[in-house]
Amino acid sequence: MILSNPEILNKMKNLFKTLSLICFIIVSAVISCTKQQPTEKQEKNSLEGVWEFVSGEQSSQDTIITYPGPQLSDIRSFKFITREHWGVTGMVPSQELNWGFAGTYRLTDDTYVEYFVIQGDPENIGDSTVYKYTLDGDKWTISSDWLKEEWKRVE
Repeated sequence: MILSNPEILNKMKNLFKTLSLICFIIVSAVISCTKQQPTEKQEKNSLEGVWEFVSGEQSSQDTIITYPGPQLSDIRSFKFITREHWGVTGMVPSQELNWGFAGTYRLTDDTYVEYFVIQGDPENIGDSTVYKYTLDGDKWTISSDWLKEEWKRVE
């Protein structure tokens, strides 16, 4: 039976993840196109918009991965932020990696918290990740004990 073939099931799961991500991006685009345009001052003080990944560093035990870098030289990722929701999509073509996550978020002072609604591992849906953040014009930096990323606003 076709559905008992693990290879086909994995391909179906990946297709479902990709389709879910595409739907999220379309919905985010529609929402952002229909909202009232903020003033320049509001836009500079808000995370709302489209952000392109610039660089990052991830650490675990004795390993530090810097990206882009030797292991992830061709990484491409975008984060979409609306008034209440976030979504991120990314890929590393040389390694045939792609991902997409989405959910809601909360800001307080210098803390940015992401709550997962769409996540690659169903057991992590409902989880959250807490970051410290800084916003300097079109440069957004998030960091935690194990991760630091820099993003630049593209829209």
